[in-house]
Amino acid sequence: MSEMWAAFGRKLAERWVGVLLLPGLLYAGAAYVAHVLGHTHWWEVGRIARRLDALRVDVRGQGVGSLLLLMAAVLLASAAVGLAAQGLGRVAARIGIEPWGVWPAARLTACRRRRWNRAHSAYLAALREKARRSAGGLDTGDLDSTGLLRARDRICLVEPCSPTWSGDRMAAADTRVLRTYDLDLESAWPRLWLVVPEPVRAELLDAREKVDTASRLAGWGAMYLLVAALWWPALVIAACTLAVARRRERTALDACATLVEATVDVHGRDLALSLGIPCEGALTREVGAAVTRTLQKPLQGS
Repeated sequence: MSEMWAAFGRKLAERWVGVLLLPGLLYAGAAYVAHVLGHTHWWEVGRIARRLDALRVDVRGQGVGSLLLLMAAVLLASAAVGLAAQGLGRVAARIGIEPWGVWPAARLTACRRRRWNRAHSAYLAALREKARRSAGGLDTGDLDSTGLLRARDRICLVEPCSPTWSGDRMAAADTRVLRTYDLDLESAWPRLWLVVPEPVRAELLDAREKVDTASRLAGWGAMYLLVAALWWPALVIAACTLAVARRRERTALDACATLVEATVDVHGRDLALSLGIPCEGALTREVGAAVTRTLQKPLQGS
């Protein structure tokens, strides 16, 4: 037991240092630079060296206790900044994934839906044309239906229902599972988690951690926008950070949603059997519907 707690403590310390402390110290350094230089002297790096020299002279006159208190204050402030960035990242993730329920969201959703329907119509038209030419023995080499399908899927795998790509990507997993297996993923997922093997859980947790890491990076980008209010070069740092965060978040969300669907494909049958529902071979819509009815626990007579 003591070894387990020791390993837990080491892991917690590593996470605290890597996630909160080091990024927080970098942010504190950037904020100090912004305070010293400002917009007026944004390029005068020598001002930082002179200010640090003066600070070093001041520190020499302080006792050991004062220096320790100063170091503790810096570490605590860095950790606090890290927690703030983590909170902003979670807010950004919720905005990107969850429904907004406001007027701009409805307009953005309608715009995404129109784009998807145009791309979907173009894909279906290409399929019909390819079938017509094939029936007549004509060449179909100039019809790139695969490219049109990819163009449609870049918007969303199903008809959009969210104002953002992130929200649609996660919702698409629910929709595709429901259409394929008649299985309600929201009610099935907690039970499915209990029956999947440990390596699958580890893969799912790792995928979720990558999503959270990208969200934290977006939070740091938002924090550097505050520094940019005092020192405009920080705007470049914020823009690059947000761009990288957006790219990583899209990649991580796509991988996470794909892994969720794959888990249902591979282990959905195990869920049915664990609930006492017969399932010969692969999971079917009939079995999926039976699982959904069991998990949703309908009222008697409904």
